[in-house]
Amino acid sequence: MKRLILFTLLLFLAVGIKAQLVGINTNDPKSTLHITESSITDPTGEDGLLVPRVTNFPATDPSNAGNLIFLRKDATSSPSIAAKPDGFYYWNGKEWVLMNTRTISTEEYRTLYCTYGQGYLGVDTIMDYRGVVLDNLVYDASKEESGVTFSLTNNTLTVGKDGTYLLSFVTSSRRWCYAENGVKVQQTNLLGEVLINGASANPRIMAKGNTAYERYSATHVVINTIVALKKGDKLSARVQLTDRGRDYSGIFTPAEGPAPTYTSNGLSSLSLTYLHK
Repeated sequence: MKRLILFTLLLFLAVGIKAQLVGINTNDPKSTLHITESSITDPTGEDGLLVPRVTNFPATDPSNAGNLIFLRKDATSSPSIAAKPDGFYYWNGKEWVLMNTRTISTEEYRTLYCTYGQGYLGVDTIMDYRGVVLDNLVYDASKEESGVTFSLTNNTLTVGKDGTYLLSFVTSSRRWCYAENGVKVQQTNLLGEVLINGASANPRIMAKGNTAYERYSATHVVINTIVALKKGDKLSARVQLTDRGRDYSGIFTPAEGPAPTYTSNGLSSLSLTYLHK
């Protein structure tokens, strides 16, 4: 009898130690619950995790967030959940939430709206903002729903539908300075910015490129970001030559010499890739 009691105590002690990690199909669990497949390359129909399947949500709300169930409606389901789709639901502490199982069509990802052009508006020596020329629009209108139209007028792209987009902007600039009468060549930066409805976004959609301490220099600006846009929003781009006045020795000399001249160096492009609503 004493041996039986001692064996039972040892067994419970061992279970208590290993209860921290539970393994199924494995003797070496790596987490609280570790389930090992029968085969990685050739699994069976019994591989997987089967959660509780219900035809109604529980009448009593769970006391803790994180419960997971699979709703599978039938004739016994409550009319109050008739509009809810079958699927996995989790309790977030306040309500049952459908896990996102939406499939995004590759056609949505491939919907690209590209504008491009060459040149900046205004005089080449203006140190204030200059608009970017965008006078060409390319997109496949056959992929659009009825009534959806993207348009380009006066270097401004008008968005044709609500959605979340990948916005991409690129521009290159060529700058040169007059290093005459002992005036040193000055370093400058090129700022590029995309405007929404004629104003800076919050936060600003902008980036800078740096020109070298050389009489002739070029740089480019590249922007890639995710934005939410509404139908009718208007996108445009502008550039500015900034931070003028620091020469190659690092001395700040804003009064030296005439303003540097800069212009676009090849095509500029502003494009949108539709991601989802």
